[in-house]
Amino acid sequence: MLLIGKEAVNKLNGCKIFKEPMFVKQIDPIKNEVVLSNEIGLFQNVVFAKIDSLYITKSLKTSKRCTAKIRFRQAEEEIEILNIEDDILTVYFKNPQRAVAKGQALVLYEKDYVLGGGEIC
Repeated sequence: MLLIGKEAVNKLNGCKIFKEPMFVKQIDPIKNEVVLSNEIGLFQNVVFAKIDSLYITKSLKTSKRCTAKIRFRQAEEEIEILNIEDDILTVYFKNPQRAVAKGQALVLYEKDYVLGGGEIC
């Protein structure tokens, strides 16, 4: 990963200073920083979400295995719930997910039923 200032990113547009394609992984407007990553750095297994559905906290337990989606047209992926604490849900995807972003929805399923969801944080 490479951390550079926002102004530098605008100047880098179209320049060939990297040996491989780079992607914006994170933007921190408070620090005025943009984090760049190669393709491999965009994948992650662990995802955190602020719980929007009360059903999750009442019915789900840690170590439960079910499926989840972070994109509407994405196939359901196997997950394990690692932790539920202070309205934050932590899940582990069996297969790493590409370009998970804050603000996306994480929706949990068990067979044909929606167990609940939350906003990725």
